[in-house]
Amino acid sequence: MTRGSLRAVLDLDLHLGDFLILGGQIIWAVYSVYARHVSRRFPPVVITTGSYIFSAVFLVPLALLERPWTVLPAITPGTVLAVLYAAILVTISHIWFYWGIRVVPAPVAALTVNLIPFEVLVLSWLFLREPVTWIHVVGTLVVIAGVLLATRK
Repeated sequence: MTRGSLRAVLDLDLHLGDFLILGGQIIWAVYSVYARHVSRRFPPVVITTGSYIFSAVFLVPLALLERPWTVLPAITPGTVLAVLYAAILVTISHIWFYWGIRVVPAPVAALTVNLIPFEVLVLSWLFLREPVTWIHVVGTLVVIAGVLLATRK
């Protein structure tokens, strides 16, 4: 949100997108707690399918606003791999998440979400040639510290 700038925090130089990200995090927190209750009634595959269909209702129109067909000629093998990864491996991981929250409390299962930034960072560097900067390293250390604090007895 701050693009690595302490000044942005001090000046409160925030934009609509910053609040959308914050709202998304709040929705994810509520969703994670609610998902545990739902996971007791439905199999993980059914929950994942339902959440994907529900999400598509909101995301497809937003994606169409970006006119994705205009970038089709510039698609690279890395882009194709990223889309396949999201379509296949992320779906499998969501199914495992719903299976996991049947076994462990939702807050413990929710800690696995903290692995996503590491995964994205590595895969973006590996397949999309995105640079890893100092702010990524600092963010990684902050996430690790947060997980350690949240899981200590």
